[in-house]
Amino acid sequence: MSILRQSFFNTDGADWYQRVKNIMRQHCMPKSVTLSDATYKNLNNGEYRFRFAEPNLELNPGDTVTVGFNTFTANVISYYVSVSEGAAETRMEVSES
Repeated sequence: MSILRQSFFNTDGADWYQRVKNIMRQHCMPKSVTLSDATYKNLNNGEYRFRFAEPNLELNPGDTVTVGFNTFTANVISYYVSVSEGAAETRMEVSES
């Protein structure tokens, strides 16, 4: 198993609340993200699904995603990692549902 993203912070000290507040602001507030080089595109029942060879670890559910002329809200983000004989392959899938 591979760890794609891991964060640590110390809960000791008076500034713990401010650090948590800053983390929430940086990582949980919806933002607009432009992605390119999609390897797969699907439109099913009016909802988009895109795949990318390079994961974007800053993308969060609720963010507005633009791929070319298509804009939608990312509700599901899946990361895939495959390792064989010392080589790793990564993939990210972003969809509305």
